[in-house]
Amino acid sequence: MVKYYCTNYLNVLKIVSNFPITENYILSENSVIEQNGQVDLFIFIHKNSFFKSYINKMNKIKLGKEYLAFPDEKALCFKKNYLGVNFYICAKNIDGNPTELLISSSFRYARIPLRDLPCMGHIISSFVLLKLLSKNFTISHMALLDSRYGGIAISAYPDVGKTTTTVLLSQKEEFKALADDLAILDSNGNCYGDSFSHINIWAAAEYALAKEYFKTSFVKVRSKIGEVCRLFGYIFPPLSAIAFKLLNVDLAKIPGHNFNIGRGWTRVKYLFILEEGSKKEIIPLDREEAKRKLLNINRKEHFMFYFDNNPLFLAYSYLYKDFDFFSYLHKRDVILSNFVEYTEPFLLRAKRPYEFANLILESLNTGITLK
Repeated sequence: MVKYYCTNYLNVLKIVSNFPITENYILSENSVIEQNGQVDLFIFIHKNSFFKSYINKMNKIKLGKEYLAFPDEKALCFKKNYLGVNFYICAKNIDGNPTELLISSSFRYARIPLRDLPCMGHIISSFVLLKLLSKNFTISHMALLDSRYGGIAISAYPDVGKTTTTVLLSQKEEFKALADDLAILDSNGNCYGDSFSHINIWAAAEYALAKEYFKTSFVKVRSKIGEVCRLFGYIFPPLSAIAFKLLNVDLAKIPGHNFNIGRGWTRVKYLFILEEGSKKEIIPLDREEAKRKLLNINRKEHFMFYFDNNPLFLAYSYLYKDFDFFSYLHKRDVILSNFVEYTEPFLLRAKRPYEFANLILESLNTGITLK
C-alpha cells in the first residue's frame, strides 16, 4: 500500500506529498488522496518516464524551448536539459484547490538553480506562499517573540542581528522566542512562528562573547570550511549536511543558558527594524516609513526574490486568464502594510548585533509610544 506524507502547514494549509517537506508531518494512508476538496497543495516526485509520457499528449501549446501548456488540464510543464540530465516540473490548477506540483526526481538530488528556474526548495516555498496568500496570510522576513509587553516583531536586512537579538531576549523572564527569521502573518497584526533549534555560528559567537565560548579565529575557520561544503553540496548532497553542522549551532548544546523557545501565535504590538549604525539610537517611526522599510526588507530576502520572479507563475499567468499572479504580489504588499497599522514601529541603530536586545528592553520599559 502506498503511503503519503500529509502535513497541516501551521494549521492554515493542508499539503500532501510523497516525501517529507517539513520536519513536522503526519504519515497518512493513501485514502487521504480521496479527500481532494480538503487539500490545498499536492507535491509529488516522479521518475522522468512519467513526464516523458505526459508530454506526448496531443493537445498542447509550446512556449519557447522549455514550456509546454496543456489547456484541457490547466497545466504547465517545464523541461530543461542541463549537463546531460533532463529536469521536469509540472504545475496544475495553480489558481484553485487542490494545486498540483509534480517534480522529477532529478530535481531533488541536483539542487542547483537552473538558468531559468530556481532550485527545488525555492520552488516549493513559492507554491506554499502562493497558497497562503489565497487564504489572506503571507510570510515575512522577521523574528518573532511573545512577551508580557505583547507580541514583538523584529525585522532587518540579513546579518544585521535578528537572530542574536531574539536569542538574547529569549533568556529574559517572560519572553518567548517563536521565530528567528521567517514568520507567518495576517492583516490584523496576528503572527505565527514555527520555533527554531539552531542558530548561525556568527550569531552564537555574538551573544556568547561574555563566556568566551566561541573564539573569533575558531568561528572564521569553521565558517570558511562550512561555506565550501555548502557550495559543493549542490553537486554532492552529503556535504550539505556537513555544512549545516559547521555553520550552525544547536542551542541545546550551549552550556549555561536557558532559552525559552517554541512555536505559537501572538498579536504583534511592537515592530522593531534594526540597522547597523555608528551609535545607539531608538527612533519612533511613522507607519508609512515603517511600511516602506518592511516592504523593502522583504523584497531583498532571497525567499521573496524567488517568489516575485518565479517563471512558472509568470508563464502560467500569461496562459490562463483566471490566474493573475500580479494580484498576488499586490496582496502580499497589502497584508504587510496593514500588519504595520496594528504595531508601534521603531528604528533601532547599534554598532554590534548583541546591543539591540538592550535597546528593545529600554524602549519597552520607558513606554515610548507613537502619537
